[in-house]
Amino acid sequence: MVAGLYFDPWHGGCLRRIVKTGKDTYAIHGVYGRDDTATIPRGVEYDPEAPTLTHGYWRADLRLCETQGHRHMLIVDFSRKAGKKRVVYRAVYDEQKRVIEWDDTNEWKQLYFSSRQLTGLCHATRSHVKSFPHRPSA
Repeated sequence: MVAGLYFDPWHGGCLRRIVKTGKDTYAIHGVYGRDDTATIPRGVEYDPEAPTLTHGYWRADLRLCETQGHRHMLIVDFSRKAGKKRVVYRAVYDEQKRVIEWDDTNEWKQLYFSSRQLTGLCHATRSHVKSFPHRPSA
């Protein structure tokens, strides 16, 4: 359901990988992106990522709280992510739109992919993906 690959437009267009870890729990694996190209709506509380962290790995914990039809309510704990002022966010995963809608108005788009696209990725391009390991540690 919510597991997959996502595009984050607010943080350097970075890839976000969500992996199921339990019945209603998931891990988000990401890297810090460059925020200088982000267009943030006025009046939105926004935590820019420090340029010194660009390309560094981070992990967050996601919990599925409630489901209403094709919309799934999520709570995400970013306390493992360095530099965050606010660590707990609410979001909604919409299965029909294939997006995660964050309470700060950011929207991650779920990407279509085949596992064949990912096979051997780290071995073939190791120098380019050192900060995003194939099997992230906890």
